[in-house]
Amino acid sequence: MKELNHYLTESYNFSRDEVELITSHSESMSLKKGEYFLKSGEYCKSVAFVISGTVIYYENSDGDERVCDFAFENDWISQLTSLLNNIPSKMNIKVIEDTQLVVLSKQDFDFLKTELIKFNLLVTEVSQNLVIKANNRIANFAHLSAKKRYHKEIEENPKLLQRIPQYYLASYLGIKPQSLSRIRSV
Repeated sequence: MKELNHYLTESYNFSRDEVELITSHSESMSLKKGEYFLKSGEYCKSVAFVISGTVIYYENSDGDERVCDFAFENDWISQLTSLLNNIPSKMNIKVIEDTQLVVLSKQDFDFLKTELIKFNLLVTEVSQNLVIKANNRIANFAHLSAKKRYHKEIEENPKLLQRIPQYYLASYLGIKPQSLSRIRSV
C-alpha cells in the first residue's frame, strides 16, 4: 500500500494519521489478466485504487465489447452509477494485465468521506476529472475524424500504444481494428 500512501501524501497532502485511517479501511486485491473487478448486471459495492496493471471499462452491445475507458496506475476505478444508486451495473470492469488494487468497500468509502474533509475533496476532484474526460471524449467524437481522435488520444496518453491491444484501442476510438491499422500505417 506504499503506492497509495505516496499518492495520498504527495498529491493531496494527507497526514500520516489520515493515511493510516484510510489504509485501515482498505484491503489489497490481486486480479489476474482477464479477471473482472465488476461484471455487467452485478451491483458495484466498492471503489479501488490501481497500484499496478491496466483496467478496461466496456459494455456489451449486440455481442461486441464497446470499450468506454481505461485505467492505469494511480487511477481510481468503480462504476459510480451502480455504486451510488444501488442499481446493477451496465458496465464491465476487467483487467487486461495482472493488476494490484487497494479496495474500499462502499461502507468504508462513505465513512471516509464523512470523517476526512481531504478525502471528500479527493473524491470530488477525481469525479470532476472523470466528468471532464467524458465531456472531452464526447466532443472529440462529435468534432474529430477517427484519425484525429487517434492522434489526440496517443498524444495525451502514450501508454495506450504500449499497453492496450489494438482491438481494444479501436473499440475505444469507435472504429474497426482494420481502420486503426490503416490510420497507424500512415
